[in-house]
Amino acid sequence: MLQIIIGSSLLSLTHALLPHHWLPLTAASNSEKWTVKETIRITILIALMHTFSTIVIGIVIGLIGYNLSSTFQSLENILAPTVLIGLGIFFVIKDILSLHNQHEHYANSHHNFRNSPHHHDHSAHNHMSEDKIRAISKKSKRAIIFAIGSMMVFSPCIEIEAFYFTAGRYGWIGILALSLIYFIITIAVMISLVILGKKGLEQINKKLHFLEHYSRAISGSILIILGVLTIFIQF
Repeated sequence: MLQIIIGSSLLSLTHALLPHHWLPLTAASNSEKWTVKETIRITILIALMHTFSTIVIGIVIGLIGYNLSSTFQSLENILAPTVLIGLGIFFVIKDILSLHNQHEHYANSHHNFRNSPHHHDHSAHNHMSEDKIRAISKKSKRAIIFAIGSMMVFSPCIEIEAFYFTAGRYGWIGILALSLIYFIITIAVMISLVILGKKGLEQINKKLHFLEHYSRAISGSILIILGVLTIFIQF
């Protein structure tokens, strides 16, 4: 059970720190001059929408893990960690390939336009473009909530979903524990970063921007470590 607490805490924290979880809300809040209370209320609503979609899918995956561990009890200590390690390796490789493609694209663009008088430095890259953030922030409050909420609902945390499979080994206790930890950490971190971002959006974004590029690799590494520890240590 300790594995569920540690793993869900690390994965939840990593994902909640991603700029696309809080950056659009901060930009909209600054643009529309929302009060702190107003910003917190909207952030909580968006966070609820995001965590709800992730938890619903996660419960289904957790129940699948529970049924498999009950049916194949002899594989319980092998199947779950193998799934974690396999998915972790997949996420790390996917991130590496993605970064490689981005590097090649940037190199080609730099080669083609470095002598152009209209060339600009694009090294500061955002997962959600500045134009898209500005477009969202210019909408009405309801439109902003709908736009950002829809994006978050249809962007569940995939690595957390994978961890639900392992939580299913412990039945409803493991599934509910994972859901509660993910829920609390996600909402707390999102609120904190949105409020901090109102005071220093660029500084906060720069400090956490690297997570946009390495989020899958970091989460994948966490899954691999947890999977390996599960094989050798029952915790």
